[in-house]
Amino acid sequence: MVSAEQSTVQQRLKQHRIWSPVRMETADSFWILLISTISITVIVTRVSLELSGYPQIGDATYHIAHVLWGGLAMFIALVLPLTFANPYIPWITAIAGGIGAGLFIDEVGKFITQGNDYFFPLAFPIIYAFILVCIWLTLRIRAYRKRDTRTLLYHALEELKQILDNDLDPLEHADLQANLAHAARETVDVEERVLAEALLNFVQNRHIRLAESPTALQQAWARMRATASNTPPRIVMRSVLVVSFGYSALNALFQLVTLAGLLTQGGRTALAAALGNNVIVSGKAQYISSTTRPSRSSMRGRSSSPDYWRSSRRFA
Repeated sequence: MVSAEQSTVQQRLKQHRIWSPVRMETADSFWILLISTISITVIVTRVSLELSGYPQIGDATYHIAHVLWGGLAMFIALVLPLTFANPYIPWITAIAGGIGAGLFIDEVGKFITQGNDYFFPLAFPIIYAFILVCIWLTLRIRAYRKRDTRTLLYHALEELKQILDNDLDPLEHADLQANLAHAARETVDVEERVLAEALLNFVQNRHIRLAESPTALQQAWARMRATASNTPPRIVMRSVLVVSFGYSALNALFQLVTLAGLLTQGGRTALAAALGNNVIVSGKAQYISSTTRPSRSSMRGRSSSPDYWRSSRRFA
């Protein structure tokens, strides 16, 4: 006999298509990997450019900026999950997307200034704020752990892919059986119960192929993921985010107030003394320590010389 509640749920499901999104089971791990890759990419890019003297790929006319390689990496990260269904694809997507986003955000200074200034002082606070927003999103995603029967069946169907790759280890096999048993026991939808019971009978088959037991390194990685998912407490992370965003806001406000003070009446001389003359050469800001501003004709002659560009260190 089907109860009135089950009949109501079945009727509702038959009438309406369900569009609500389902969170991936390991979404927080993918986000942590993405943010780590973005941060490492920005640091490695800035340090390597500084140590190598800011080389360029191109000539006096063309410059292949590393933002283009970032766009290529993000395109690869986009097409991989649209093409392949293997369980390891999201990990590659997180790494490729992190590299691409890191190379892109590293050149943000060029896209917010008229002179395409890679060294614009506001660029690094923007990068810092971008990473903080990603961390906040990760915390929000980690806190959203809906465990209804529909979500459990989604995750179970995703885990079944590992059976086809001979990659389902005994620990994952036990978790899969527990989730399917819970879904079959708790669901009020007949079709979900039939699906959960059929999948449970399949994974309980003694002839199912399992991977070898996880190694010590894999077990350590699983424990680290479990610890990272609950550490630090949410109140601590919220406090860190509030303090970090507050510091960034106060720092930006201080810089704006300082700049406004220098630009007031009689402040242009102080601004020139503090920053030096700022000359735009072929779209790149050059900071010159001398107090005499070169003429446009002299700068035009310098900017058209290949030797000048080869010897220029501040070209990213």
